[in-house]
Amino acid sequence: RNDAEKRVRAMAANNWRSHPIAPTEVSVESDSLTESDNTPSDYEQLSIDDIASIIERRFRGYELERLIEAILQAKGYHTYRGPEGADKGVDILAASGPLGLESPRICVQVKSTDAQVDRPTMDQLVGTMQNVGAEYGLLVSLSGSR
Repeated sequence: RNDAEKRVRAMAANNWRSHPIAPTEVSVESDSLTESDNTPSDYEQLSIDDIASIIERRFRGYELERLIEAILQAKGYHTYRGPEGADKGVDILAASGPLGLESPRICVQVKSTDAQVDRPTMDQLVGTMQNVGAEYGLLVSLSGSR
């Protein structure tokens, strides 16, 4: 596969030192790509699709909330994640600053179901933003919106 034997023989002839392989030398086995389509943007889209697929499989329910909270923390925000169960529309609150009290203040609603996000869900997020004094709202959904 992918000329493995040829590459191993080349490495043996080169005293087992590798050499860089240009992206055009690699063939990707995928329904969405052919040999002539191996451009950097195709690799980027394949990577994005693979990451989305992994997130959908591994981060359902409260695990998706934990992932989003970890991303916000990695970006320097202080976070509060509401309790599992009825959270009154507050999944995660995030804010910047040393104590997490500075702008921007973000209210995050996370939906990991297959149901598409509807207008009432958006309205609930806006209402929750007003209740907690958030300047921004972030709706994270695995299913999209309608």
